[in-house]
Amino acid sequence: MSQNTPQATVSIVPSLQEIPLFSEVAQEPLARLTDLLKYRTLQFKEILFRQGLADGNFYIVTGGTLRVYRVDDKGNENVVPGFTVGESFGVASLILTDVHDVTAEAAQPSQVVYLNHQDFVQVGSEFPEFMAELNIPESVLQRLQTADFPEKQPGEYTLVMTRRHPWALFRNLIPPVLYIVLLALTGIGLAVSLPSAPWVVIIFLPWRTVRELVR
Repeated sequence: MSQNTPQATVSIVPSLQEIPLFSEVAQEPLARLTDLLKYRTLQFKEILFRQGLADGNFYIVTGGTLRVYRVDDKGNENVVPGFTVGESFGVASLILTDVHDVTAEAAQPSQVVYLNHQDFVQVGSEFPEFMAELNIPESVLQRLQTADFPEKQPGEYTLVMTRRHPWALFRNLIPPVLYIVLLALTGIGLAVSLPSAPWVVIIFLPWRTVRELVR
């Protein structure tokens, strides 16, 4: 844990392994996680995070209580169960860097410790067995395993899968399409232009899926 962490929060460290996500993690990577925990104090009604925004953090409440609510499409605020001392949340935020689907604020002066996505990935790079030891919830695990790629190695997990803007596809298709059209117009004909079609596919595939694998 950071040196500027108040002594009052040290009591949370032994309980890190009691959190389901980390319950089977070995002592060495667990100690490394503990060193990377950061501490934050919240004043009454101070916002910890807002609905629709991403911070990549996993939180553990070490003091006070957090009020949690969700705003619907009509702007109505719907209160959902909050969090109190010892409770943790944000697995999808930590692993997938998802946006939060709720807003959390302090219902009273409160304290949390948290682990950031970048530090989490760093521990994974330092300890190859770390990711396999995590007890990832089924809903998150399914999303991690949704996309498998030929180059994906054992112990690697898909963290990001995105699709580029259609304009990127259109822009990349201009050269091969013009090439095929020019071949046809110059009289060379389909016999030569059709074998060029795989060029279109080769350009399309990298556009369609961009992935980030982390060991």
